[in-house]
Amino acid sequence: MNRYWPILLTLLASVTASAQERNYTPMPLPKLEVFDATLIDKSKDACTDFFQYTCGKWIDAHPIPDEMPMTGVFLPLLLYNDTILRNAMEKAAADPQAAGSERQIGDFWRSCMDQAGRDANGKAWLKPHLEIVEGLKSKKDLSRVLAYVHMNFPAAWEGDDNSTKTPLFGFGSTQDAEDASKVVAQIDQGGMALPALDYYLDPGEHFNDLRAQYVAHGAEDVRAGGR
Repeated sequence: MNRYWPILLTLLASVTASAQERNYTPMPLPKLEVFDATLIDKSKDACTDFFQYTCGKWIDAHPIPDEMPMTGVFLPLLLYNDTILRNAMEKAAADPQAAGSERQIGDFWRSCMDQAGRDANGKAWLKPHLEIVEGLKSKKDLSRVLAYVHMNFPAAWEGDDNSTKTPLFGFGSTQDAEDASKVVAQIDQGGMALPALDYYLDPGEHFNDLRAQYVAHGAEDVRAGGR
């Protein structure tokens, strides 16, 4: 009988894993939209207001969902792709026999979804990082602290389209402005700076007002109110 135990154990493990996977129910994929010519507003003059001619009826028919900060024609495809990714990660996390990259995916998903574990640890995970920042006592410490932030927090240097989330400067890849077939390195100003020279030096009333806003509220509000 002993020689049959490995086979029996393998079959038992397979049945157990299959039963646990059967408990996993994938989320249904959202419906994708297609171009709908009836949403063109032919009551509008395309030569006068092309935006309302092409987008007005679509916007009226697609209010921003309560759970979303924005919407657009991209949203159904975004949700479709996100659902595929979520299903793949939840399936990996539900399989105790997962191995290799699938095991890593499952572990990653469980760690991200472990809100109770994160709440139990509070902000302890931030303490060593905050101690580095608190070590900024003089100008000579700036390069060290800035390098630490860039190396340990990718989101801090991978800025958005104008690097507003980056400390001092952001670094990433972009299409070459002179040759779109090339992808080149880009360094852009961070969120602590104003967008252009006029914001600092133009003596006009408009920029004087924006500089006062910057002092009172910060760069983000000034960008929102700038021209």
